[in-house]
Amino acid sequence: MWEDRAIRARRDIATLAASGLGVSELHAATIRVISHQVGTELACWATIDPETLTISTMTSGEARIPQQYEPRLAEAEYSTDEPHTFARLAVRRQPAAKLSDLPDAERRQRAGRLFISANTVQDHLKSIFGKVGVRSRGELVARLRPDAAPEA
Repeated sequence: MWEDRAIRARRDIATLAASGLGVSELHAATIRVISHQVGTELACWATIDPETLTISTMTSGEARIPQQYEPRLAEAEYSTDEPHTFARLAVRRQPAAKLSDLPDAERRQRAGRLFISANTVQDHLKSIFGKVGVRSRGELVARLRPDAAPEA
């Protein structure tokens, strides 16, 4: 399924690239293709200067990156320890990546403030179940929301 979507997206983007659109229009149209094939909440497309590896243009999708986050984007792009910068992706054989591509230890180190394992979640749920006096998520919801019917 995903491979078919990727093939369609590549085909559609190649057609757009040959259509004579300007850079900004091409970026915007490409974002629409990706959003349609993959689904995104936020998207942006950047061009990288091949000599300096700095961003030369950037186009956002319909849902724009909030202005207050633009400095964070620049910080992430130009920091030396970020594994998936636009510049690094531009020189990779496969120019797409996600944090889950990283080895487990490095991924935990990178999302350390946000990472908890499935076992940790289960431990916390068991603790909550014990404190509330229930044995399942359904019972928990029913206990916390009297108007919710318990799951069968």
